[in-house]
Amino acid sequence: MRRLAVGAGGLGVSSLALPERAARAATPTRRGRSLEAISFVPAPGQVAPISGPGTDAPGTLFQVMYSTAAGPGSGNGNNYFAPWCSGVYAPDDGPLGSMVFCNGGGADYWGNEVYRFALDTRTWSRVSERSTGLNGKTGAPEDDPNFDAQWGEHISPGGKPPPQPGVPHSYDQMEYLPPHLGGGPRGSFMFITRTIVYRHRRFRHPHLFDLDSLRWRRGLAQPGIIRIGEVESPSWCFDAKRNRYWGIDGSESGIFITRLHSVVFDPNTRLGVAQTVPIPEFLTPSNYPVSRYWPRGDLLLVAGMSADRKAFALWACSLEENRASGFVVVPLAGNALPPPGAGYGLAYCDDLDCFFVRTAAGHRQKIWKVVPPKSNFLASPWQVEEIVMQGATVAPNDNGQGLWKRLMYAPPMKCLLWVDDTRGPVYAYRPLGS
Repeated sequence: MRRLAVGAGGLGVSSLALPERAARAATPTRRGRSLEAISFVPAPGQVAPISGPGTDAPGTLFQVMYSTAAGPGSGNGNNYFAPWCSGVYAPDDGPLGSMVFCNGGGADYWGNEVYRFALDTRTWSRVSERSTGLNGKTGAPEDDPNFDAQWGEHISPGGKPPPQPGVPHSYDQMEYLPPHLGGGPRGSFMFITRTIVYRHRRFRHPHLFDLDSLRWRRGLAQPGIIRIGEVESPSWCFDAKRNRYWGIDGSESGIFITRLHSVVFDPNTRLGVAQTVPIPEFLTPSNYPVSRYWPRGDLLLVAGMSADRKAFALWACSLEENRASGFVVVPLAGNALPPPGAGYGLAYCDDLDCFFVRTAAGHRQKIWKVVPPKSNFLASPWQVEEIVMQGATVAPNDNGQGLWKRLMYAPPMKCLLWVDDTRGPVYAYRPLGS
């Protein structure tokens, strides 16, 4: 195990006086609905389509999409999940929660509408309109007059819809803001940062989509105060112990970082406060790292390709106050986990206290379980288990540009969820033991 230099000051960041959220119960009945009453949940160890062709909920995302170009130079969005697409599980949006998506960026697609898959009804809906009047110009003297380059918002002629954020390659930049932190009664979908917007722009402040009012809003009092560098794909994750979002810079190539980013939301103002936290120098993994918080170990994890680019690798940084150690290479044992193609799909399963991984490299019937040790978290091996999912045959996908948070765990269903194709199913896999 290689340990980086130890920081002297710990993660001594100031924080708002926020209530710590109660731990989510490891039972699917938090809204009074038993697991047995959810007829479409597969048996333990099984994978099944829960919507789409051939199911009793046959609708698909494609049926509610615009499926037309959002402006000159924009694609039509039909291959929505291919260009660096992530997603968010919104646990307070409906009896079982929902899956929420907003993606595009570059020259792939500029539509900034939001799509929701409601898990209780297993139906897709488009819950906002996309901005209009985009002309595709991003350089003087013909810069798009309908694009606010300071806030990164499209301003539709006539004011409908109201100003909305330009859509990015979502990578690992989106998160969920819960009600107790100012997300509204159903919580909010959130871009914490946005990169590769409208071809090449980068924005360093959050925008949130309230899942109750179905409107976008700004998440900071001023634009551009999250100090990400000129990077493609920052990664963010939520630390439920501190009610804080942690971020790291990321890119297709490994980059040296000496700080963590941090955003805390005040539930009274519903706005975030951004800070940076110094850490010992760390070289991020190449091909787009992903970060996740692990509650039991109080660790910030970073996953990506190993230095030889042949397998999955994991790094961890302790977040315990006054014991920040920088990032440490985590020893792995068990099955090898292949390279991702691009960003790994990485989801925490709180019922089993472990992580599940999918790759973007065509291993469609396989999923990997990563189990932390009982103690000595930074030195003892984490066990990797390759699982061939039983049940339905998972269709081929076009995930060469990453999965990110599009692999998500829904505690009320005790299932991992994902979607790969606008015309295809939403899949659910119920791990053994859940």
